[in-house]
Amino acid sequence: MNIDFLRRLVLYSLVGASGIVVNDGLFTLLQKNVDYYFASLVAIEASILWNFFLNDLITFRDRRVGKLSLRALKFHVTAALGALVQFTTTALLISQVKGVNLVIAIIDPPNLPYLEASMLNLAGILAGFVIRFGLSYLWVWKQVPPL
Repeated sequence: MNIDFLRRLVLYSLVGASGIVVNDGLFTLLQKNVDYYFASLVAIEASILWNFFLNDLITFRDRRVGKLSLRALKFHVTAALGALVQFTTTALLISQVKGVNLVIAIIDPPNLPYLEASMLNLAGILAGFVIRFGLSYLWVWKQVPPL
């Protein structure tokens, strides 16, 4: 791994951590006054936009090519794919640990002790992160060869 890749990985991780603060903070403010699910959706979108703009300004500033709107759309696609991978990975791990069918684990999730559920969720988060960073690095802010 080269130093540029590691630098971007660290910056991307720090931006993501700040996005968690944005998400949870906005959710906490909104859910007191609006529907829980609406508050959650607004907080998720706000954190995606926050992460996009910080990554565009800091992590990948030297790779900004093309329209901002296209990069934002691509980033939204990576966020959606990352969320899908995270959810699927967690559900798959739960199904394996509990010895149930994946569909059953999704439709009627078994009760798990908090620590066990949290560890399986963290594995899902890691899988989703790998997808989001990989797609951001290779697609959203693809390195353009020098002329």
